[in-house]
Amino acid sequence: MKILILHSSFEIFGGAETFIFNLKEALLSDGHEVIILSGDDFSIKQKKSNDIVLSRWFFQISDIFGSSNKKIVKRVNEIAPDTILLNNWARLRSSTILKISKRYFVFHTVHDYFICDPKATAEREYNLFVRLILFFRVRIILNKFRNIYFHFPALRTKNIFANRSANNFQNFVIFPLSPFLEVPKSIRYSEKPRRIGYLGGLYPHKGILEFVESFQNFENNPFNLIIAGDGIQAETIRRISSKNPNIEYVGQLTNDQKIEYFDKIDFLVCPSNCRENFSLSCAESLSYGKPILASKIAEPAMGILGSYILFGSNSEFTDVRLLLEHLVKMDKSQYKIMCDLALESGILMAPEIFMEKFYSAIRYR
Repeated sequence: MKILILHSSFEIFGGAETFIFNLKEALLSDGHEVIILSGDDFSIKQKKSNDIVLSRWFFQISDIFGSSNKKIVKRVNEIAPDTILLNNWARLRSSTILKISKRYFVFHTVHDYFICDPKATAEREYNLFVRLILFFRVRIILNKFRNIYFHFPALRTKNIFANRSANNFQNFVIFPLSPFLEVPKSIRYSEKPRRIGYLGGLYPHKGILEFVESFQNFENNPFNLIIAGDGIQAETIRRISSKNPNIEYVGQLTNDQKIEYFDKIDFLVCPSNCRENFSLSCAESLSYGKPILASKIAEPAMGILGSYILFGSNSEFTDVRLLLEHLVKMDKSQYKIMCDLALESGILMAPEIFMEKFYSAIRYR
């Protein structure tokens, strides 16, 4: 089968981008021909302006009313794929996707933040007018995407999606993504779990700086925080870690380095201040049998109850201090139960299970 993977851009390499390349390798190993195209291949970038509000306004309006990108449509027709796997698509324009979907089978795995949490995404915009346009854009576009087969990594994402659209979603599937990691045969249980990891983008909506601040203020802190990732807050994190022996910054990790990283930590923290559609780092952590510490709003959709602890507003541990106090009291037996449940969650995301569901879905056509 000839498979074309379409994605908006790889300028920022996060969970969606990692998933795309892992999926490509899995498809290639199964004997398929796989081609990846993105807006980067056509020099598509968000319009730059000295006025950031004008720039964002133009971006939203052009996605709603802009014509299709003829170069992309032409290239897709030249490739003539059997199946198109669509991921984030904003820079490609919705009209481009609509035109392609009339001729080819499009399987859209929903990654976008503006779909899984449109309110938080809108609040990151700088202007009320731009926020209103974003909501307008989401509703219009989702109603147009009727020829597309949707893949939702979590039920809650499908529900949020449906609430913002008149689309009846007859063509959709719901199953978790796979981190494409080999599940360990055994887990090493720490006598005193004291090592907390963060793996992901270093951006404001990820909430990592707020967590670091609370972590630093915890008295007689017995924990170590190991931060991995990259983003606009990387320099700030690097500066803080250079002055605090309890915090280590290890930069961006390769897939091979992640194996060693997860062996070093006891928990993975996901402190996002917005909903996470499907946090790949959480999926990776659970696959290695490492429990999650998540903000209430970012509750990991793929985790079995008991494989994670929630903190923040409307949770048992309303702030980071209470969470850390709870972890100090946790003994090995309690931690072992969490690890076993984490590993059980990871087994449900095994590559072979994901690929079986994936092939079943794209054969639906």
